[in-house]
Amino acid sequence: MWRDEGFILAAKSGIYRLESWESNRELVAPLISEYPRMRFNDGRAAPSGHFVAGTRNGAKLGDQGQFYQLTENGQTNPMPMYAWACCYLAIQ
Repeated sequence: MWRDEGFILAAKSGIYRLESWESNRELVAPLISEYPRMRFNDGRAAPSGHFVAGTRNGAKLGDQGQFYQLTENGQTNPMPMYAWACCYLAIQ
């Protein structure tokens, strides 16, 4: 649950909110990247309770993937780490 108002998820083009699993998704934070094949891959709640999502570059060029933390006001703050794919958070 996000702010006790639904669910939050990372999808290819951004971070979205759902009121319920049957509702349409609402864009909370779009992915903004200079790399055209960059996409969000997955996300999860950090121990602090913040939603953290990782990106990956579909072109597989360099260390351009990054983790982002979603703030209460719906902005994404980049975290200071880079990799080709910052993903697979759900199994860590």
